[in-house]
Amino acid sequence: MRTGVFMKLAFIILIKVATINLLFSAGALAKPNVILIFVDDLGYCDSEIYGCENVPTPNLKKLAQDGVSFASGYVTSPVCSPSRASLLTGKYQQRFGHEFLPDALPNTGLPESEITLATKLQSLNYYTGMVGKWHLGSANQFHPINRGFDSFFGLLSSGSDYLDPTRPDAKIISRLWRGLNAPVQKEGDPWMGRDRDTIFINKKKIVEESYLTDAFTREAVTFINEHKSKPFFLYLPYTAPHGPLQTTQRYYDRFDDVENENQRVYASMISALDIGVGEILETLDKLNLSENTLIVLMSDNGAGVADYGSNSPFRLGKHTLFEGGVRVPFVMRWPNQLERGLLYKNPVSALDIFPTVLNAAGGKASSLDLDGVDLLPF
Repeated sequence: MRTGVFMKLAFIILIKVATINLLFSAGALAKPNVILIFVDDLGYCDSEIYGCENVPTPNLKKLAQDGVSFASGYVTSPVCSPSRASLLTGKYQQRFGHEFLPDALPNTGLPESEITLATKLQSLNYYTGMVGKWHLGSANQFHPINRGFDSFFGLLSSGSDYLDPTRPDAKIISRLWRGLNAPVQKEGDPWMGRDRDTIFINKKKIVEESYLTDAFTREAVTFINEHKSKPFFLYLPYTAPHGPLQTTQRYYDRFDDVENENQRVYASMISALDIGVGEILETLDKLNLSENTLIVLMSDNGAGVADYGSNSPFRLGKHTLFEGGVRVPFVMRWPNQLERGLLYKNPVSALDIFPTVLNAAGGKASSLDLDGVDLLPF
């Protein structure tokens, strides 16, 4: 009798152990996809994430409503490149000498000694891709393909024209990204199109005909479709709404009630960004990937101090260490794991993205010398 009971118990335990192992194996196969959207110079009040009404951004608003929005999200620098360096390494940029823009000195960029989030995710069998602005060095050793990304579409430098200014649908305030309010160039002028040859597919330079924000969205959607069957990491650093102030008729016409021309073009650039995010969300829905995709959206710094961007209610903006320069829009969505519609008020940092994503992907952030923390337990 006792032997029969023990045999039954042993059998039940074996079945349960096998079931648990099976579940763990299934969990290992169900790693989340990760999309990290790092927008450029988007002010705290330039969208509807926090209830501002300056520019309608229904898709950014939906992203926040479906996930967690951080009321006190900070970056580690009020300018582009150092902010990106800390994001992708999980460390303060001063620790490895990248607290300045790399453009001023030749052959400078994110030190090769630093491991990027993309490299760590590659080691966890993620397919890694980047679409957008790099700005961490343009020499070969700093190239995204050599820093953990399997594919790259975008620009290596700090900026580019968004479109050919001679296009009939072009609406231009500042022609050249290196100088605000520069005059519109005429065809044949030596500066004509000088920044439209900065787009690359991997290491091959191409001519991109589409409006740049639309091109980045197109490539992001293509990436998701092509790699839907394997866990992927997509780093999507849009240039929008960083200058120059350039848009197309399609987006410009959405704001015919805005009298200030700078504000109208700027709002239409943000609208293009919002529509792009909407297309990405729609693609995930169509492919049944939404539930298990962790999306992080953050700005690299505050909006520039000008008459069009808004860091309200904070002081000043980009290039300053006041709140307007370093307190930025920050949203996370992962339906499988995160509470919907949560407003988290405690201070968090761009440094927290690396350990949060790495742990979510099955890695071990505690084994690395990082400056951020995993946000998921909070």
